[in-house]
Amino acid sequence: MEKRLLVLLLIILFASLNSMVAQTGEVTITGEIVDLVSYMASGVKPDSPQNLEIIQGSARGGNPLGILEDGSGRLYVVTMKQANTGSNQTLLPWLGSRITAKGKVYSKGSTSVLVVTTIGKGAK
Repeated sequence: MEKRLLVLLLIILFASLNSMVAQTGEVTITGEIVDLVSYMASGVKPDSPQNLEIIQGSARGGNPLGILEDGSGRLYVVTMKQANTGSNQTLLPWLGSRITAKGKVYSKGSTSVLVVTTIGKGAK
């Protein structure tokens, strides 16, 4: 049920993306990749081999991945700027690593979407 609700929320969010106001310019976010459902429901992060395996399975099953920002603890829903590129396929190789992503942030209410232009290994 939670997964369906999250998927519905994401569909509504992406449908209204055009009406959101972007922050000025490109931003840089450093943090870690998390499974949005597992993190929000249980606080699961890729901090152990068992949790990493859970997150990989969830992502391959279709649960969306996001970025948990260092310091602020802000959670970003991720989409890719490049057309026909899924965010999960881009983020999966970075699971368990600190990453730095660049792109534009769109916010509405308490939800933030990061439209990623580049991603790479971040500072520890």
